[in-house]
Amino acid sequence: MSFLYLLPEYHRQGIGRELTIRVVECLVEQGMHTLLIRVLKVNTPARRFYEALGGHLVPDVEEQLDEGGVVLVQVAYGWRDVNVLLLSKK
Repeated sequence: MSFLYLLPEYHRQGIGRELTIRVVECLVEQGMHTLLIRVLKVNTPARRFYEALGGHLVPDVEEQLDEGGVVLVQVAYGWRDVNVLLLSKK
């Protein structure tokens, strides 16, 4: 599992969209065409970001993480066809 965070001072500059598209391009090169991204349930800005990129909340995928005694809840956003993301870069 990998984690990627963008510092708040870099939000709303297109950097997150570009990073996401670059990752998707690499996945497509490896033959992967679906995507599932997990995000903290309380992270409303990130959730809106993934929704704006065409991600759909996957209702059956919710996970609790224990980080040093603090329970964090993650939800997932999915794309059945990542070409939707690649088309958004144009």
